[in-house]
Amino acid sequence: MKGPSISVIIPMYNVERFIGATLKSILRQNRDDIEIIVVNDGSKDGSRAVAEGILKNSNVRWTIIDQPNGGVSVARNTGLQHANGRFIKFVDGDDLLFDGALDILEREMVRTGADVVFGNYVLRTLKGKTIFEQPHMGKLKEGYQDRFSFIIDFLKFKPFVHLGCMLIRRDVIESSSLRFTRGIKIAEDVEFAAKLFYHSNSIYYVDKFVYDWIRRPQSATKARSSVMFQHVAVMRRLINYFRSLGEFELASVIEEEILPIAFAQVVGILAYNRLDYQTWVRLVEHPVIKGYLSKLSVKYLDLSKSHFHRQMIVAREVLRLSPTLLYLLLRGVRKYHEIFGG
Repeated sequence: MKGPSISVIIPMYNVERFIGATLKSILRQNRDDIEIIVVNDGSKDGSRAVAEGILKNSNVRWTIIDQPNGGVSVARNTGLQHANGRFIKFVDGDDLLFDGALDILEREMVRTGADVVFGNYVLRTLKGKTIFEQPHMGKLKEGYQDRFSFIIDFLKFKPFVHLGCMLIRRDVIESSSLRFTRGIKIAEDVEFAAKLFYHSNSIYYVDKFVYDWIRRPQSATKARSSVMFQHVAVMRRLINYFRSLGEFELASVIEEEILPIAFAQVVGILAYNRLDYQTWVRLVEHPVIKGYLSKLSVKYLDLSKSHFHRQMIVAREVLRLSPTLLYLLLRGVRKYHEIFGG
């Protein structure tokens, strides 16, 4: 029997309310040459039953792998271990694929010979309200991307490319021994993607929407604790990783230009996610954090192409004027999303 063209890997943990819609969006791709690998990462709700109920009536290859809870990185690694497709597609268990997404990405993969092809995403609330679209994080021109520049821009969130937007040649992952770092809840996909881009011979962007990224208030990325600083730890690991490969210039750019952005993003998210005010103030006044925030520079950001970067500079200026005001503004943005977005 001919092997599958695409392995779709879905980590699943307590997403009973969402996994059905996720799987249906994949089945609506109308592809009988894919395999769906659902990794049940110790779910305690009815996620497995919902997934099995949908998949058993489909005409695609599928498997559900049960394992003790180990986190999304471990779940994705398990999926990679069992994948047989020429190409890999990651989909989170509460997100959706646009109709035709697999055809769009695979067609460009075959046509261009690229190792990674990616499209656009929309970030939405549970009620379907658009928070922002990928171009908000930086506009790109369709076509091949310069590898070195693209890694830097990606780590600066200019653009931020969601893992779910990518189709990846499995040979690149395996030949480079790429896996997700265990135990990481924040930015594990950023670390993996940066290494993937480095080991790819070519990266191609197609200017079409392929992925619906659904924002859930209780998801791991909405944490309001020190776990958010794992994003900073990811950048430090990438510095060491690229140094080990002799890529000292790349490592230096991450250390000098990207670490300040990482610290700024973390303190902003913590305020947005309602970390208590006194703890938040202590963080932004900590000498190390304050030092990195002071290094956040306009010359390292692209204000002409990225709404996100413009907002970051405004936030920096508000922080200099009054930390309290910035905290209240970010809390206000969160309240707006809850009232009008859900």
